[in-house]
Amino acid sequence: MKIELEPFEQRFSNQGYEFLLLDPDQVVFGSSRPDWLYKTMEELSYEELERIANSKRYKNQSLTKLPILLVKEFDERTRLIDFLDAQEAYDNTEQFERSSFLVMRRPIRLLGFQIALLSPLTQINEEVFLWRGVILGSITIVVLLTGMAFLRRRMLRERSVANEMSRHNEAYIREIIQNTQAGLVTLDHDKRIESFNPAIESLVGHSLKPFIGKDLESLYQKESKSHAERHFDAERHFDAEPSNAELAFITTEGILKCEGDADKSVEMTLCPIELPNHRKYLVTFHDMTERKRYEQEITQSRSVLEDRVKERTFELEEANRRLRKEIDEHKRTQRELIQTAKLAVLGQLSAGINHELNQPLTAIRAFSDNALTFLARNNLNAVENNLQQISHLGRHMGDIVARFKVFARKGEVNQGAVSLHHAIQAAASIMASQIKENNIQLSLPEERSIFVTADMVFLEQVLVNLLSNAIDAVNENAATDPEISIDVHVIANQRVLIKVKDSGLGLSEEANRHLFEPFYTSKPQGVGLGLGLSISQRIIEAMNGRIYASKTVNEGAEFCVELMIYSQSLNELE
Repeated sequence: MKIELEPFEQRFSNQGYEFLLLDPDQVVFGSSRPDWLYKTMEELSYEELERIANSKRYKNQSLTKLPILLVKEFDERTRLIDFLDAQEAYDNTEQFERSSFLVMRRPIRLLGFQIALLSPLTQINEEVFLWRGVILGSITIVVLLTGMAFLRRRMLRERSVANEMSRHNEAYIREIIQNTQAGLVTLDHDKRIESFNPAIESLVGHSLKPFIGKDLESLYQKESKSHAERHFDAERHFDAEPSNAELAFITTEGILKCEGDADKSVEMTLCPIELPNHRKYLVTFHDMTERKRYEQEITQSRSVLEDRVKERTFELEEANRRLRKEIDEHKRTQRELIQTAKLAVLGQLSAGINHELNQPLTAIRAFSDNALTFLARNNLNAVENNLQQISHLGRHMGDIVARFKVFARKGEVNQGAVSLHHAIQAAASIMASQIKENNIQLSLPEERSIFVTADMVFLEQVLVNLLSNAIDAVNENAATDPEISIDVHVIANQRVLIKVKDSGLGLSEEANRHLFEPFYTSKPQGVGLGLGLSISQRIIEAMNGRIYASKTVNEGAEFCVELMIYSQSLNELE
């Protein structure tokens, strides 16, 4: 028996999904799409195709497989299937489009058939997005409603708290007004007394109830205006909109009318209070009686203090004048002491100077006599040679005299860039005669590129003093060969350390304690004034340096001088 299924197929067409009726061999014998009829869901073997053809079930229809590209199992009864659909284009050519379906199968057990529903995935996705939007919208609405309910509840709670706080603040302000020590009076729009606190009644000494409704002038009489006071007209009515200037405080000093004749000096402050529909005024009164008394006492004390300050200033100016005079005298004395020390050194060196000048003078006399003899013999070459020798010896004597002349020069400490090598060489040249006379071996540094911030003449004087002391020290120690050395070291590229060391007996503990005290000397009586080291210390400190003795055990004395390295020399070292 064969049944026509077209009415059944038309009934399920245009439902938004496709359906298939499958026989036991998975052959489509009913579908919402005619092009899927007599197609198979799976590949059939030759035997199966021959059996179906012999049964005459589908007449002479050729059974081919549906254009299925991909099958993906979703669960036991559901799977995802991609079809390749042929569609006719505008140019009458076939184009293929891939379509995805969600396939759900249910068996018809009595007949052994299966019915399959195919829902397009695009439609399912649209419904999913739609339901997602509906769910999210619902959640959003619920959240908004919950938030609104929470805010309303919070608003009601805050309103209740605000009302409670308002009542509390009103009671608090009322208590403050009633218990404040300042007198308070409120005025209405026309500046008539409206209310007051107990402090103002205590201030005037009587009740203010009779003053209710009266002008402020009936209670307070203005005396003078303060520096920042504005014009206050008691007759003026503020009907117009107030300006910013009119809202400022008004402060005046005046008389508060008290009981009897005991009026009090008070400070009055008028402040406008802007209310929603009108304006009122708050007036504050402060008792000025004690303040006036304090001001009078302060004025008197200030006058007395100014007189004392003038007297003390005059005394201080006089003391400063005397102090400046003493400082000037001290500087002059110090300069004279330094010059005296220089001259004392020159006095000690006088024998050496005489020796240094006597030798070239003797040689000049000899060369002069020889020149006269050679001139008489008409030996002009020998005469020229002798005259050249005389000229050389004259320049040498000039250098000796100039060296001691510069050393003996007076002057202030003028700091600048000083070549340490030249300063050491100049000091050694000045002391050369004594060093040679005492057969002392002198070691000098070879470094020539170091410059210090100092005064050339005063630095020479310090080095001469140290060399002079070192010569005296090595002469006292006959047990060793006399040696004096001068070493130079750079400390952290910022300072220069000059060490003057001798082979003498060293310094005693007592000498170390009094080393730089004026007029202290460890030399025998009649040798030295005891001013050399004291003056050297003042000179070095004036050049922002320091001088000290380094302790050595049985190795003689070592004096150290630290000076600032000159910045240009520092850059060259770096």
